[in-house]
Amino acid sequence: MERLKQSVRMRGGTDKVISPLWAFVPLLFFAAAASIAVLGFLIWRWEIPAQITLTHAIFIAVIALMGIIGALSLLILIYKLIKRRNEHFKRHQLLEEDVVRVLASSAGKKRAKIEDKLASIERSTREAGLSEKEQPAFLWAILCFFIPFVAFYVGYFLMRDFYRHERREDFFLEDLEKIAGPIVALEMPRRFHSIPDRNVILYIVLTILTVGIFGIYWLYSLIVDPNNHFNHQVTWEDKLLSSLSKRTRA
Repeated sequence: MERLKQSVRMRGGTDKVISPLWAFVPLLFFAAAASIAVLGFLIWRWEIPAQITLTHAIFIAVIALMGIIGALSLLILIYKLIKRRNEHFKRHQLLEEDVVRVLASSAGKKRAKIEDKLASIERSTREAGLSEKEQPAFLWAILCFFIPFVAFYVGYFLMRDFYRHERREDFFLEDLEKIAGPIVALEMPRRFHSIPDRNVILYIVLTILTVGIFGIYWLYSLIVDPNNHFNHQVTWEDKLLSSLSKRTRA
């Protein structure tokens, strides 16, 4: 039981809720760079100067600086999104393993009735470990910097992995209610905000056609979907921990 409590406490460091405003930070710097460029052309009446002066150099430097900061903020966000994906999946796998151990030890004489179902959950957990492998966050961020189109694949696997993870988690919770029935009364809270199965091809096309504008919504969804997932998980983890703690004390 103590290991289960420890797995739950780990969520403070792994399941980090990121502000949706992060999706707009790169846009602000890119927009600032574009605005400064337009201002410069307006000042010089859309003519390319024959000689670069100090004023021209300052304008160019500021534009470049804004663009670099925008790119770096985007890469930092990509790194944070992949890192929390890795950490959450790893913690959730440990959590499932600990839940199985607690149920097995608490079953007592009723263990024979739930052994097959416990084995099914254990098998599902092992399969998740194979399909939810850790992604190199820093490497993907660097690749996105040098090869921008790599960001499309990063957005794809972040959407896909969390969608599949949440569907598998829902099956886990359904099985958990059935398994725990003979041991402890357990009714898991229902999910109100499920991660949708988004069409990545459509997202890529819309991002290209809108010159990156739709990418802001894509980033926003990559932030908010896991946020909602984590908030729901806090609810059912606390419910589960409370129920099992009462059972073990009884």
